[in-house]
Amino acid sequence: MVKWNQHKLLKTQKELNSYKRFESVLGRSFERPIKSLEDGYPEFAINWINNAISLVFSYWAKEH
Repeated sequence: MVKWNQHKLLKTQKELNSYKRFESVLGRSFERPIKSLEDGYPEFAINWINNAISLVFSYWAKEH
């Protein structure tokens, strides 16, 4: 039982760290595209996804 809990805690910690890394690259604008989809403006979400992919590739290129 203890090993299972440790495994789950480590997995959760890794996930949180990966989200922090994405947040530092993309900023805190995750909610806006979802809201624009709900409001009926998918072009804003598509534009955000395009910008997010560009930022992730730029970050990846700098790191590797």
